[in-house]
Amino acid sequence: MFVFINPTAANISSDKGWRGPCFPFIGTRQVWRVFHKAGLLDQGIMDAINSDHNWSLEFTDEVLGFLKKKGIYLTNIVKWTGHDATLPDSEKIRLFLPVLKREIEIIRPEYIITFGLIPFERLTGQKIKLADYYSDVMECGRLKHFDLQVDSVKTKVIPCYFPVGRGIQREPLKY
Repeated sequence: MFVFINPTAANISSDKGWRGPCFPFIGTRQVWRVFHKAGLLDQGIMDAINSDHNWSLEFTDEVLGFLKKKGIYLTNIVKWTGHDATLPDSEKIRLFLPVLKREIEIIRPEYIITFGLIPFERLTGQKIKLADYYSDVMECGRLKHFDLQVDSVKTKVIPCYFPVGRGIQREPLKY
């Protein structure tokens, strides 16, 4: 499970007229390129995303089917699209956190990758500095996870910088 902060306005499914499935980054390219570089997307889908492809309902269903087949679930801690790139306030986070926890109960992920401190801190209740975490990972050569239990679901949380647009750009981890 990959947990982002909130939907981007560039996501087609943020449009009120969209009648297809809703998941993060429909109609965008940057995050999909990150997933491709990480080996999570095949070249055919990446080529289609990189082309001047219109994310039709059929193509969106194709991408969603691929994610399901690979066992990849994308979501946001806040299910509300802001008007700009401003981070959601604590009221919105508090409002939507129970929905994310219910998703965790349903999906039962082995690992949760949180992009940015907001989803990490709200899920784990722990405060960290991502720069310190990153330095520790680079020094020891392996990822450290944080245990999380949501009702009967036990999972592991791995914090991560937001892959594009927010946070500090870093070289990708090699492992």
